[in-house]
Amino acid sequence: MMSIMEKLRLFLVVVIAAAFLLGGGITLMALDDKPVAVSQQDIDLAATLKAREEALDEREKQLISREQEYAGIKKDVDEKLIRLTAMQAEIETKINAMSGVQDKQFKNLIKIYSTMSTAKVALLLNTMDDPSVIKILRAMKSDAVAQILPKLDVAKAVLMSKQLGLIQ
Repeated sequence: MMSIMEKLRLFLVVVIAAAFLLGGGITLMALDDKPVAVSQQDIDLAATLKAREEALDEREKQLISREQEYAGIKKDVDEKLIRLTAMQAEIETKINAMSGVQDKQFKNLIKIYSTMSTAKVALLLNTMDDPSVIKILRAMKSDAVAQILPKLDVAKAVLMSKQLGLIQ
């Protein structure tokens, strides 16, 4: 919908163009009834200004359209971010719960190994991979480790001692 000013501008452009086409030069009446001369240069300037105004209006419409599009995209991204954050929190909770269960199971295993004879524990540890053996030995009391190490295979006992920091 055109505003009153836009309608007035359009009317003036049409009147000026029609008068120019009919008579070559235009004489308009000012508010005080004195004639005002309008040159071809003024008419060209008015046409140029009108074209610029229309171009600016079109550009403004495009910018508004893009702004709305970006707002929609931003809303989608924000919603996805919220969902991802919630999923991350849920995953962290599950990992912590699993970690707690594993810690409890590991502590239970250490208690079991602590009650077993050192010879049987050494037999088990000889068959395990080195990182697991180190983890188990570090969790046990030093008195129990001192009794188990001599019963391990010599090469494994030396390696475990180095990794436990007992030998440089």
